[in-house]
Amino acid sequence: MTNSIRWILFDLGGVIVDLDFPGFVERTCKISGASEKSIQEFLVEAKSSGRNESSPTGQYALGQLTTREFFEQFQEILPRKVPTPELTEIFCSIIKGPNQTSEKMLGMLSKVVELACYSNTNQIHWEKMLAIVPAMEHFSHKYASQNLRAVKPEPTGYQTILKELGVESDEVLFVDDNVANAEAAQALGMHSVHFQSHKQLLSEMLALPISEETDRACSEFLGSL
Repeated sequence: MTNSIRWILFDLGGVIVDLDFPGFVERTCKISGASEKSIQEFLVEAKSSGRNESSPTGQYALGQLTTREFFEQFQEILPRKVPTPELTEIFCSIIKGPNQTSEKMLGMLSKVVELACYSNTNQIHWEKMLAIVPAMEHFSHKYASQNLRAVKPEPTGYQTILKELGVESDEVLFVDDNVANAEAAQALGMHSVHFQSHKQLLSEMLALPISEETDRACSEFLGSL
């Protein structure tokens, strides 16, 4: 018998938090003289090589680099050096701000089901999200890759979270805008939704084993969109 969903585990960037990677790349190129390709390659979390080496961005997301070490390596790829405070501000601008519809949705869901979040992020972005996203208060458990020392879609992070929450995998719904991350959660036995829109998410949730309260709240919110 399938368990009823007790927890919803949300990704942050692209679901709860709006991101602006193009703006970051444009500003960095303009001020440093770097090419778009070099900046985009630097942002890739894992280089595809025979040794499967992690990029500086990937190492930072795993907590293997300090913020100072990360920006030192970032400066190395820039033709013109940028003052660290300015480069830090530009890098933080990737985190655009809270998505207003998600804020309202989480406020609704927090009344009927337990909420947690799991983000592939880094220390400086994590601190900004905690500071500027009011909906973070709705998550009773907050998980960041640099603290878990694990990134999605690797199974380690999901498994650690399931253990800490003290639940069976089928008691959790995982929501992520990255299809590989959603599929990885599903492979571990969790329910998952590849987020594309709020209407799509809520519609798919109504087909899952959620409580009557959650079903009613989702239906009402869906009707308001």
